Amino acid sequence: MERLATILKTAGISAVIASLAFTAGMLFNIANPYGISIKPAPAKIITIVKTVEKNGSAGFKSRAGDCAAKPVAAGIAESAGSTVTIPASGEAETLAELSRQIAPIPPAEKLKELPRLSLEKAKQYFDSGRYRFVDARPQYKYIEAHIKGAETLSASLFVKQFPGFKGKASPEEELVIYCSSPDCKLSEIVAGELLDRGYKKINLFEGGWAAWEANNYPVEGVKVKR
Repeated sequence: MERLATILKTAGISAVIASLAFTAGMLFNIANPYGISIKPAPAKIITIVKTVEKNGSAGFKSRAGDCAAKPVAAGIAESAGSTVTIPASGEAETLAELSRQIAPIPPAEKLKELPRLSLEKAKQYFDSGRYRFVDARPQYKYIEAHIKGAETLSASLFVKQFPGFKGKASPEEELVIYCSSPDCKLSEIVAGELLDRGYKKINLFEGGWAAWEANNYPVEGVKVKR
């Protein structure tokens, strides 16, 4: 019994010493600016804020990154004296959520039969009034400025926007889809999605917004205030 009492006494003392050491270590870690954080790191959130700059009366200045998948931020948009409120939905999204919104680029053979339009041909189609132009760029780019009369069908918001687009454009309608520049693939993504849904009369305007804007062809858009 005496030996058991000695063992228990020793174990109790060791536990007290260990507890005191742990407490001292935690206090030191909290006080130390270089200590290890014991809180999990919060998920990173990205918020996109864009402001339109009007370039005289000829058009709008374009910015780099038109092909990026970025949600439009909430704010107030003004156009020709009217005011439009941009909803806060989609203002901030995680990178993982954004990556899931973008459909993969369709295989080349799926698009090889689609006509590729030059700037001159696209302008002829525009002037004829028989073609519906479709803007595949991110929605905030469309809000800032787009080809006059074009519909928005953003690659990053295709699933959300398609029901509204379907109500306006039948599968038999002639479409001209454009992106920001010849290097941008968002127009091909949207074209592939429309092909899957029965739209066959699709033309791809390869020069896109950059070529159209550079030639001062008809554009429209709004100025976004933050």
